[in-house]
Amino acid sequence: MHKPKRNRYKYFVVHSQLMVQSLLSNEKKPDIYDLSVVDGIKEMLAVHGFTKDKIRNTTVSDLAETLHIDYYVALIIYNSAKEI
Repeated sequence: MHKPKRNRYKYFVVHSQLMVQSLLSNEKKPDIYDLSVVDGIKEMLAVHGFTKDKIRNTTVSDLAETLHIDYYVALIIYNSAKEI
């Protein structure tokens, strides 16, 4: 019988708590929270240290590869960063 993997969920919960704590302790949120994408993507970008300028200065392919997401999703993120 296959046992479920619990460690990956534990990491997510701990990581999310750290994100909330860091956002609450800072008065100013990172500029990626101004993007017109869902909150989960904004959190993923923050975890990887992305800013709007960093997104604008990378290629869509590199963004997709770094974040392990589809090219189309990376294109949406990139276009959102360009609009602001």
